[in-house]
Amino acid sequence: MTEKELLSLGFTEVNVSVEESGGEPFKYYVLDLCDLSLISCTEDECGDDGYFVEIFDHSGLGKYTSYLTLMELIALLKSGIK
Repeated sequence: MTEKELLSLGFTEVNVSVEESGGEPFKYYVLDLCDLSLISCTEDECGDDGYFVEIFDHSGLGKYTSYLTLMELIALLKSGIK
């Protein structure tokens, strides 16, 4: 998945500075849906498929690499939010 695709789904870019990281600066993307957060890998963790996304603190629920699958997941989660 690309940065552009993540942003189009409503993700926000988070930049971590050298001071915060204690090493190299990096960035990742996050989308908060009520009590649930979807979080991308960092840019240095991207593979051939680009970014992947996991449900924060629930990595056992899988890694999402497909834009269409992630779009469907977000729509499903949003449909249950009141």
